[in-house]
Amino acid sequence: MTINEIKDEISKVSSLEDLRTIRNSVNTHYNTLSTQRKFDFCIGDRVMFHTRGGAVITGKVIKRMRKNIKVNTDSGVQWRVAPSLLKHVV
Repeated sequence: MTINEIKDEISKVSSLEDLRTIRNSVNTHYNTLSTQRKFDFCIGDRVMFHTRGGAVITGKVIKRMRKNIKVNTDSGVQWRVAPSLLKHVV
């Protein structure tokens, strides 16, 4: 099933309760995937991410927190970054 087919099926739902159930299912699955992604990174891993301004930041993972990963950048600044924004640096 494609994304467009899923969107079409959701647009056919007429009950708010059914839409809440769909939303809750999607949120639960999103949180599960985010949690799994967090474990792709270990303390000491070299990572990179893009800031909102588009700058590329590189650094080292220093802590895995509940929702984010703490990164100590090469310039010494610490960032809390969502795991979905991080990429490993080779």
